[in-house]
Amino acid sequence: MTILLNDIKYSVRQLIKSPGFTLVAVLTLALGIGANAAIFGLLNSVMFQSLPVRNPHELRGIHWVGDITPNVWGRVVGAPNGEQTSNTFTYPAYCALRDGRTGMAEIFGFFEMGPTAVIRGQASRVNALLVSGNFFQGLGVEPKQGRLMMPEHDRPNAAPVTVISHRAWQQHFASDPGVIGREIVLDQVSATVIGVLPQGFFGVEKGRRNDFYLPLSLQPQIKGACALESTDLWWVQVMGRLQPSVDELEVGRSLGTLLTRTMGESGAPDLRILLADGSTGLSGALAPRLGVMAKPLYLLFGLVGIVLLVTCLNLAGLLLARGIRRHHEFAVRVALGAKRGRLIRQLLTESAVLAVLGGGCGFLLAASIKPALSRILWASETTLELQSDIQVYGFVLAIVVVTTILFGLLPALRMARIDPASNLKQKTLLGGSRLGLNRMLISLQVGLSLVLLVGAGLFTRTVINIQRIEAGFDTENLLVFHADAGERKTDFCQSVSALPAVQAVTHYSHPLLTGARGNTGVPMPHDRSETLPVLRLNVGESFLQTMAIPLLAGRDFRKLDSEGPQQSIIVNRALAQAAFPDENPIGKFLTFQDQDYNIVGLCGDTKYYDLKMACEPTVFFPSREGAFYAVRAAANPQDLIPAVRQVLATINPGSALADVKTLKAQIAENTRQERSFAWLASSLALLAVLQSCIGLYGLMSHNVARRTSEIGMRMALGATSRVVAWSILRNALIMVSIGVGIGLPMVWGIVKTIRSYLFGIEAFDPITVLGAVVLLVAVATCAAWIPARRAAKIDPMEALRYE
Repeated sequence: MTILLNDIKYSVRQLIKSPGFTLVAVLTLALGIGANAAIFGLLNSVMFQSLPVRNPHELRGIHWVGDITPNVWGRVVGAPNGEQTSNTFTYPAYCALRDGRTGMAEIFGFFEMGPTAVIRGQASRVNALLVSGNFFQGLGVEPKQGRLMMPEHDRPNAAPVTVISHRAWQQHFASDPGVIGREIVLDQVSATVIGVLPQGFFGVEKGRRNDFYLPLSLQPQIKGACALESTDLWWVQVMGRLQPSVDELEVGRSLGTLLTRTMGESGAPDLRILLADGSTGLSGALAPRLGVMAKPLYLLFGLVGIVLLVTCLNLAGLLLARGIRRHHEFAVRVALGAKRGRLIRQLLTESAVLAVLGGGCGFLLAASIKPALSRILWASETTLELQSDIQVYGFVLAIVVVTTILFGLLPALRMARIDPASNLKQKTLLGGSRLGLNRMLISLQVGLSLVLLVGAGLFTRTVINIQRIEAGFDTENLLVFHADAGERKTDFCQSVSALPAVQAVTHYSHPLLTGARGNTGVPMPHDRSETLPVLRLNVGESFLQTMAIPLLAGRDFRKLDSEGPQQSIIVNRALAQAAFPDENPIGKFLTFQDQDYNIVGLCGDTKYYDLKMACEPTVFFPSREGAFYAVRAAANPQDLIPAVRQVLATINPGSALADVKTLKAQIAENTRQERSFAWLASSLALLAVLQSCIGLYGLMSHNVARRTSEIGMRMALGATSRVVAWSILRNALIMVSIGVGIGLPMVWGIVKTIRSYLFGIEAFDPITVLGAVVLLVAVATCAAWIPARRAAKIDPMEALRYE
């Protein structure tokens, strides 16, 4: 231990003697380690961090598996053998599982919703969760204030109550200690606040923080879509807590038997029960937000790993160059009897000190940039607990150890092979090493930098391609929002259309370009056994006019289309070409759910689901339903927001505008991930290129310094400044060319992994690759030109004085 402490003290003294080198090394390491720690911290929060509840390892998600898809409100995904799976059940099925559980300490249910809340006279849209009476008991959560829901709240006639999150207590009630007993209105239902949850509890799904929790028994009053006793609608998501020391497979079989027996009377198919790990909450394909959040992190983790490798190679080169300057010192120590193992240990200790300093600064950097990264990658409403835990600390420690080995071992082994006799005979400190190992490290850095540059170029071109996509309708001056006008939807539209600067108003059933969609199927007229999947949109009469969608044939909707006995629809060109190729679709009929609909209009193809997807066959149904609105303004649509709020407050005082934005802002939000990728990848590529160029500049400067006498002799013998400069520049270009040769195969192998992130461009796009190569060579040439120019200005007489 004493020897180690002495080595550390000596290392610190040596680093203090070289403040410039130490500062560059620590900052370089801090950037590399900090970027890796930040991305891992986010990945840990999304994927690995357990729910802040009692014994989270006992939690299980309860899923059914079968080959028939019932009428499910939740998410259904493919399972092995062509089956389907979901964690959504009917309310009677949930009650049967809860009451007849075997091997489960608790089984609890929940349902996500977004009601309008009126709190202290202010209306706003909030995130809420309908939960069973044993929800908090099953999770193992204790209240910060008041009490939580109990099983008696499952009774249909139970008094409406709500439990609020710590954030809602702060934001909506200003941390009022007397909040218990307050009344709030959620979708016209008055509920009493009975408890406040502890800080840090966000619910059961990462990335979404629920602020209000209400009993499941209120579902018919708040959602108003089904009775609790319905055996047709599957809407309750279910989780449970295992009893200690039970056989999970046996528990799953028992629950499956119970479910089959319960649902048998309603003609439901045979379904099996699968228990999934619930320690981190909803996970896997049944948690779509989790997939959206985790996917970019894995790719970014790979990119910052490449940056860290470039950092280590750069530092290894700096240490090798620094070691050459210390040849005399180590030659003397070997001549005095120092063992080679002792020299290696000393050099590794210096590397470890650098790594610890860089790791500490990197950890502080990661803690400061994680919130910013979270905002860049995801929408503002996405929330995560970003506190570092043991996994993050362990990861940073592992990085410190690995980087110490990566950038410290090679220079240490190189210095341990020093020959004291030959080095002590040298006249100058700079010696005659040919720096071959340094050149190899520079070439590797250039190759890795090329990989990052190509990735950044592909992401940037993807963003450009997406921005060039035409949606099929006019996105200028269009305000979109959600509003609950109740039974006075027509009055609301008429009042908004009467506002100054409003050109048109419409409503529709699904938000545009957000990933939400309504699907249906239509039997093909020429072969009714073949069903064409189509996109369905329920719209108001003025939808085409408001969205500026061209009407190609027929007529637009009329008021009687949604009220009279004649069932009319409008189809887009993609649907008309699929159902009636080379025919005029006007006046023909399509069948939806055993009812014939007359095609009265043909419109142009448009995109409603995702800009990056091709235009799909779409059918428009005239309807008075739909809580999403679009307002076409003559000027800036944001100027209309206060007036529209006032109209809604007059029409339906208990409602509020939600998701208010221009359609252009909504499109920008929909392409947020691509733009974030392009920006982050470009930043990481810039960092890697900068480090490579610093390494190249340092090596060339060192080479010029050690060859000063040689260059002076050559110039004295007649060599011109241009010849001297070109000899230095040529060496740099050779290293860069070798690096490009190393990087191109890596680019070919790595870009295949990012294929799914690209749009409108091939993974190995020759223009992007060529542009990255040209940019890298140009920047590297500039870095090498400075020492080359310095070499060309060497005074031969001054240089020869050193001989």
